[in-house]
This record gives sequence, structure tokens and C-alpha cells, in this order.
Amino acid sequence: MSDQSFPSNSQHVYRLSWWAVALYIAAAALGGAILTLSVIVFGWAANERDWSFFTDWRISPFIVLLGISGAFLLESNLKRALRSRLALDGARVSVCNGSGEKSAWISEIEDYHLTGVKSAFWIIRLRGGGSIAINQWFQVDDAFRSFLAKLKQVDGDGRPISSDSK
Repeated sequence: MSDQSFPSNSQHVYRLSWWAVALYIAAAALGGAILTLSVIVFGWAANERDWSFFTDWRISPFIVLLGISGAFLLESNLKRALRSRLALDGARVSVCNGSGEKSAWISEIEDYHLTGVKSAFWIIRLRGGGSIAINQWFQVDDAFRSFLAKLKQVDGDGRPISSDSK
């Protein structure tokens, strides 16, 4: 694919759809609630239904570790929900999520394929190795779809998919 696919002054930025953001936040809240409730219920039951287990020095570190785990779960899902973006900027594509950012020049892209039974991600393979995973929950428009249409689509094993079977 040539670097002339998009004018150098065009910029398209896409965010996750509102329901994807809500799903990430709900998953974080639910995970944190399950961790907290499991500590409370199991500690209470293991200590013969007495609340003094919170002050027991053998149990307290476990409670603190589970609390920290819940906080990290919440924080990572919130990062993913609020920071995720997909950008087409001139001759460059970049994807940012909660754990980092990957980008590539359009001339570095070899092809792409879909993953999963319901095609949850577009996987863009790069020349020389590496790939960029793009969540299909981004609210993309015709500019992004035309960008994908210009790339060669392959199946999961790298065999080209003919244009009439798309």
C-alpha cells in the first residue's frame, strides 16, 4: 500500500462505542465487588461467623492483597475504557489502549485478518513481523472502512481472501 492512501492533512480519531465503555466499567465494578464479597464471606465463615477475622494478623495481608488486586482490576479497565482510541493520521495508523500504544506507517502494513468467532478484532500484520490488534468496538466511519478495503485481507492462516467472498 502506498503512503498516498490518505491526504497528509486528514486525521480521523475513533473512540470506543458507549456500550463498550459501559461494559469495561461494569466488568471492573463487578470484579471488584466479587473480590471484596468473597473475602468478607469466606473470612466470616472461616472464623466461625465472627467479624474479628479482619484484625487477625494471618488474614489481614490476604485481605489487603485482594483489595489491591481489585483496585488494579478497576484501574486497568477504566484506563482501557477511557483512553482507548484509534487514529488514522495521514500515512500513519495508531491504536492506544489502557496498556500502551502501537502505531505503524501505512507502507509497513502487509495485510489484515479478523479474529474470533464473531470477529472481535482486526489484526493488522506488519512487514518484518509484529502486528496491531484493533478492537472492533471502535466507532469507525467510512474513512476507516475504505482504509481496510485497500488492504489485502487474509484468513487466520495467511491465505488471501478473494474480494467476491468478503
